[in-house]
Amino acid sequence: MSVTRYELTVHLVTDAPLHSGGIDEVVDRSRDPEDRTTVARRFARDGHGRPVLTGRSVKGALRAACQRFLEERGGAVGLTERELRQLWGDDGTRGAGSAAPLRASAITVHTVELPTEGCQRDEEHKVMLPTRMGNAIDRYWGSVADGALFEHEYLPAGRPLEIVITAQAGLPDGVDVPAGAVKPATPEQVETLFGLFLGLFRSERIAFGGRQGAGWGRVRPDARPGAGFWTLTRAPLGSCDDLVNWLSGGQDMAGTITP
Repeated sequence: MSVTRYELTVHLVTDAPLHSGGIDEVVDRSRDPEDRTTVARRFARDGHGRPVLTGRSVKGALRAACQRFLEERGGAVGLTERELRQLWGDDGTRGAGSAAPLRASAITVHTVELPTEGCQRDEEHKVMLPTRMGNAIDRYWGSVADGALFEHEYLPAGRPLEIVITAQAGLPDGVDVPAGAVKPATPEQVETLFGLFLGLFRSERIAFGGRQGAGWGRVRPDARPGAGFWTLTRAPLGSCDDLVNWLSGGQDMAGTITP
């Protein structure tokens, strides 16, 4: 078995406001209630102060959507629980005293930079997305709870998102799997998982961020002119020529998998 690398790019558009929290700022509750102001819950930022969807957040949404679908129609996909462990990686629950190494995830979900055209800037957050107010209801009185006014930074509906997922299958020639360890994912398993991702995106069964109970975070495919809403490339990495092929764009896999 040799190493095969994949890159899946999915073009989406927000179908509702989208909010995904970063590091919450501490609210100063020592101030008089009449003098308090809201502290916006903002997106995570990259090193340049630009708002982003973290790869960890996107991967969590993908895994949750896959889990829901497999619980409903697991036989329709053809991936066993062990094969999913090979793809998602171990969760660290091998049991006390186990010396077997953990298997890293076969897929990597990359950070998504959010579109910020026309947004304001400030010294602290660099780029400022619009915000929307919300409140919490006191369950006993059925009215707005005292001090429960919230402000969320959000990405409006109709904005494009580009999701990039890379994956690696197999091991270099001559490298053996340690005894008792989970074997690496195979190319067939990776392509099956990518087909599941694409089917879930196409049927709009994946949502990102928080406040999903209020309808936020919905996304839909954004088809490119003359093409679909996704591209997939593949390349083996067994030789120098294979590496050059990967860096040159790899093999187009558009006609080889079906969502």
